[in-house]
Amino acid sequence: MMLETRGLCRSFGALAVTRNVSLSLGRGARHALIGPNGAGKSTLVNLLAGLLREDSGEIYLEGERINGLPVHERVRRGLVRTFQVNSLFSELTPLDAVALALCQAQGRALSFVNARRVHAEAVDEAASILEQVGLLDQAHAVTRHMAYGHQRLLEIALALACRPKVLLLDEPAAGVPAAESRRLFNALDELPETLAILLIEHDMKLVFRFAKRISVLAEGALLAEGTPEEIANDPRVRATYLGSGHV
Repeated sequence: MMLETRGLCRSFGALAVTRNVSLSLGRGARHALIGPNGAGKSTLVNLLAGLLREDSGEIYLEGERINGLPVHERVRRGLVRTFQVNSLFSELTPLDAVALALCQAQGRALSFVNARRVHAEAVDEAASILEQVGLLDQAHAVTRHMAYGHQRLLEIALALACRPKVLLLDEPAAGVPAAESRRLFNALDELPETLAILLIEHDMKLVFRFAKRISVLAEGALLAEGTPEEIANDPRVRATYLGSGHV
C-alpha cells in the first residue's frame, strides 16, 4: 500500500473529530473522501500531512510508519498536499514559481558556479509540469492576474514539483466556475497512473466521474467505503449525505 491508516483518532477537547479511521490507498489510487460539513475530512487530511498530530492510531507511507514525522519530511518521502485556500506567490509567473519549487524540493541551491545550469534545468522541468496540468499557455502570466481556476491548477503544479507518490487534494474545485473545474479535473485525469490521489470534494458529479473508490465520513468515523456504484446505492450514505440527486 502507498498510504494506510489504522485506527486513527483525534479529538479537540471533548469533541472526537476523527474516530478510529482506517483506510488504504494503493499505487495509482483515485480515492475520494466525502461527507457532510463537519464530518472531519480536512482534519483527516491534516493528520495525514502532519499538520496535526493524532491522539492514537498509525499512519504508514509505503509500509513505513510516519507518525511524528514533520510536514517537510513527509513531503520528502512523497506525501504532498495542496490547500483549499490559495497561498501562491502572487507576483511570480507560474514558470518561476514551479522552477523555484523544484529547486527547493531537490535541494538545488543556486551558486555563482552552477546557477545558469541549475536554472535552465529547473525551467525546462517546470515547463514540462505546466504542460502536464494544461497550464503551459499561462507560463509567463503574473499569478495574481490569472483566473482562479488557473491558480488552482498552479497549486497542483507546485505540488507535482515535489515529486509526490501520494497527492492529497483538499477541494481543488472550490470556488472555481464549472467550465474551469472541468479543465481542472481533465488535468487530474492526465496525471501519471502511478500517482495515488486522495481527494476531498463536495461536487458529487466530479467525485463520481473521477474516483475509483470512495470513503464516506460522518461525525469523524467511516460510514461506508466502496466503488462509486456501491456508494451511490448505499442506503446509509443516501440518507446521511447524498440524498436522491447526487449525479
